[in-house]
Amino acid sequence: MIKKVIIFLVLALSVFKAAACESTKPERSEYIVDVNRYSHPGESCTSYTVLFSKRTPKTPNNFLTGVRIGLVSESDKELFSSNLVLIEEAEDQFVASFCINELLVKASYIELIISLPQSLELGERGTIKVGGFACMERETIFIKNLHSYSK
Repeated sequence: MIKKVIIFLVLALSVFKAAACESTKPERSEYIVDVNRYSHPGESCTSYTVLFSKRTPKTPNNFLTGVRIGLVSESDKELFSSNLVLIEEAEDQFVASFCINELLVKASYIELIISLPQSLELGERGTIKVGGFACMERETIFIKNLHSYSK
């Protein structure tokens, strides 16, 4: 009986781990609170200031740990990526700003890197070990869609 329970727990944890490590392209990210977008007169650069929530009510144990900005080719090959600097605005909120050439907006994206709760492992004699983070979940939002977050 104990062996069946242990096998079930190991399988359940494996399924949870596999499901939690996905990279998604949601229509709306709950981590993006607000977006301000403005153009500089006489320049082809559009500035974005994005307010991020560190946690969401839907998944309070997961938290935003980083944001990358990137550029992809027409064949979806990554041409460039870089981490954005997140400035703490208030408790559990961050702000990131960037400026991007209007010609590149269609092929640019931001990727939210979200840490999941720590993994659990079944140790010797049925003890449970708490490990590091199982993986990082990623949400990819194309910059051309950021205007929908503006309040």
